[in-house]
Amino acid sequence: DEFVTTSSGGLSAPIGLSFGPDGNLYVGSNNTNSILRYDGMTGDFIDTFATGGGASGLSEPMSVVFGPDGNLYVAGFSSHNVVRYNGTTGAFMDVFVVAGSGGLNSPEDMTFGPDGNLYVTSPTGNDVFRYDGSDGSFIDVFTSGGSLDGANGLTFGPDGYLYVASYYGDTVQRFDATSGVYVDDYFTAGAGGLDGPTYLAFLPGQQV
Repeated sequence: DEFVTTSSGGLSAPIGLSFGPDGNLYVGSNNTNSILRYDGMTGDFIDTFATGGGASGLSEPMSVVFGPDGNLYVAGFSSHNVVRYNGTTGAFMDVFVVAGSGGLNSPEDMTFGPDGNLYVTSPTGNDVFRYDGSDGSFIDVFTSGGSLDGANGLTFGPDGYLYVASYYGDTVQRFDATSGVYVDDYFTAGAGGLDGPTYLAFLPGQQV
């Protein structure tokens, strides 16, 4: 079915989405620079959960992730930052990762890793950046080797590896979750007709 109906609550160009601790669905409305909340059972609009982002702002929200601290983190594609909101009230807290930190440009997707740190893809730099999960400070460019071309979606797999979608390379590449060293192309270029892969997720049966 159509779980969230067209333009519900002002939704425009939805990109990232995530179910929150309350069981509801949070969706980044790219054209309105806001995060909208929908009933996790019915898809009915609840409210505009979060918007704005202090002086640095939030522009074109992409990935929407709840962190280990229960707060909501949003990647701003055009603001080149990661903004944090209170996970209960939606109130702006801070710019968790400032624009350009470590070379970050147009962040696309992000996830918290097993080490508690934040991993963010930067398609223009073809990299995965790692930031301290407690204060957002830059740690390093995590990935090395491989041939990422337009690093996009990423997720840690049940096998302990980091999987990253290469949008322009039409592959999904796998990296060691501890060292960030390239392991292999888990999906080779165009496998099964793969074209422009973006976000990734593992199903309960451990298929990606």
